[in-house]
Amino acid sequence: MKDESIESLRRWAERYVARKRRAELRRISPAYAGQAFYFGLVGFRMEPEVFCFLHQDLSIVEVQEPPEYNELELVSKSASCSSIMSRYSRDVSHELVVRNAGIHVACSLSLWVVALIRVKTISEFLVPIVSSASWSIIPAMEGRECLFSTIEDVPKFKCDETQLPVSSEDLRWVSDNLNKFAILSKSSGFSLAVEALTTHQHQASIRMNVAMLWSGIEGLFNISAELRFRLAIFIACLIEPPGAERKKMYHKVKKLYDVRSKAVHGGKLTAAQLLEHSMEVRMMLSKILVVIINAGELPSEDDIESKIFGVA
Repeated sequence: MKDESIESLRRWAERYVARKRRAELRRISPAYAGQAFYFGLVGFRMEPEVFCFLHQDLSIVEVQEPPEYNELELVSKSASCSSIMSRYSRDVSHELVVRNAGIHVACSLSLWVVALIRVKTISEFLVPIVSSASWSIIPAMEGRECLFSTIEDVPKFKCDETQLPVSSEDLRWVSDNLNKFAILSKSSGFSLAVEALTTHQHQASIRMNVAMLWSGIEGLFNISAELRFRLAIFIACLIEPPGAERKKMYHKVKKLYDVRSKAVHGGKLTAAQLLEHSMEVRMMLSKILVVIINAGELPSEDDIESKIFGVA
């Protein structure tokens, strides 16, 4: 073997030994004590701090030196996540930590937190895998100690480095509205709208992307006739105060709905027009959902009519 190859192997081994030592030092910290589930976040950007939701048992923290694929392979109890781990492991930048809960409760809490962050900020990030050990200390684990389970897998996902970081204000809003969101999620129309907003970008076709967004909007309102006209009124009254801005929104929604009809029925639209439309509609759906979550209830037809006619 050539001297250069031996030297290269030596540097490689030293690097992993050093990573393991640093992970061992982190592992003895009280921050990693006790049982918890760690949901790896890819493409997530946050102001540099640890944020706790509601209490200390639910938090988001930055990952220190995410594990590489070979380090995960050494500690994994199962090979079922191997391909997914190899795709995402180096890109896990943060983890959503759920303590003192079983896996089913932990998954429900993580789903609500992630959905609320996406609704409020329209941030595009993935939660590919949940681990039984912190992503910051996996290189220090011995034997087959870690359990991994797949949550989301989108092979074509790319991190957007230009995406604004999620703010502390956004996360406080998420924390304040977790209970409301859990109750609202029992509604199929609300759940459809949240799913549409948070997963539409993974559709293979931009037209299907648009169709999914509009299905989410339409699912929030029980409208069976005069859909274009009534949707425009309902949305404008819901997200804008009385006055010029409400009227402007009313006309905007009607125009957007006309584009929607072209998009889903195969009308002639350029890729740029479809993309611009998708961006506008997802912003609108985000605003609608934020208003509904703040209120803690879905708007009824009576609620909208009261807004239209200025009835308290």
